[in-house]
Amino acid sequence: MKHIVILFAAALVLQACAPPPPRPVSASSTPAFSDNLAAVIADIQSIAGRISAGELAAARTLPHNINVLTRAIERGQADAQGVLILRYYRGVARQTLSELNRALGFPPDRPTAEAALADFEIIANDRNPESQDLAKDALYLAGQVVTHELGDPVRGLTYFQRCAEMKQAGCQAVVASAKISGTLGMRKDTAGAVALHQEIFATGLDYGCVGSFSAYSLARLTHFSGVVAEDHTALDWLRRAVRLADQAKVRSSGVDHCGGDFMSVYEYLIRLEARDRKPVLLEQAKGGDENPTGIVADLLGYLDGSVRETVYRQSVADQRNEDSRCQFAFLGLWHAAASNQMTAARSYRDILRQHGNNLTCAENLVFAGKYLR
Repeated sequence: MKHIVILFAAALVLQACAPPPPRPVSASSTPAFSDNLAAVIADIQSIAGRISAGELAAARTLPHNINVLTRAIERGQADAQGVLILRYYRGVARQTLSELNRALGFPPDRPTAEAALADFEIIANDRNPESQDLAKDALYLAGQVVTHELGDPVRGLTYFQRCAEMKQAGCQAVVASAKISGTLGMRKDTAGAVALHQEIFATGLDYGCVGSFSAYSLARLTHFSGVVAEDHTALDWLRRAVRLADQAKVRSSGVDHCGGDFMSVYEYLIRLEARDRKPVLLEQAKGGDENPTGIVADLLGYLDGSVRETVYRQSVADQRNEDSRCQFAFLGLWHAAASNQMTAARSYRDILRQHGNNLTCAENLVFAGKYLR
């Protein structure tokens, strides 16, 4: 299962990872929260991390958890604020089920996604000042549902813009990506994207992996677009990204949710362009898994010369998850360009162009401009 962790982490780079769920209200403020409800909420909080760690069976409890929360909401087992929290976790559970389908390449579960969106919208539209932190996270998740599960990224961006204005770092990261590519109706604004990513990086681990991903994005902006951010080089920003990812790994008892190990691939490619080839970095990218499989094994083999380019390209094309296909296609393009294999580089650009409304592909197409005109 370990290659699943690496694959998911690699596919998630450039996407804002989910914000940490808010803590459930205390028993003293909402006495109707029973031990059973607290256990259900704790289970939902842990499931995304367990799935990321390769424990796909963790999702089996989600339908039961949804039913428990639905009964509690219908029976009035909490006050108004408590009901919002129950709706939030029911929405998270529904969204996790739908997102898992997408991550595994299956058709979206639209009824479940729409039910999750309904919960998040109720929370986002609540005017109680006490609900604003919850509303920010609900808007972020609503944007994820609309963009990925319901397939409407233009509408999804409207949710991200709302919570970006509320300084929710995950939402700011999505808006920054749209500013880099100038897609989904967003005006291209590289300077604005840099400012957002610097602000996000300053949040550290407050929003899970987002601070690390923003440092990684600043590394990419520096390397591919010639941006100067705080006078740091691309490798400086990449090291900052890895440092935050490693800190998150320690907090997660050794699970590399933020893909810090995999970022060694990016350092390898940056150095390769400078004719400073360091194969040890490819070993580090394995994250302790001596025998990775699937697209990760094909990528590492392509980079070290043991897998033919055409084999890797077919592996990329076979990726059912669009974000994963976009990310691994760009890595293929980057290596091909650094190796002066421009025909191969253009073939990866063609893959990116097939998904113009996907922010990962759109951003990577901008960066591909360093090599292909």
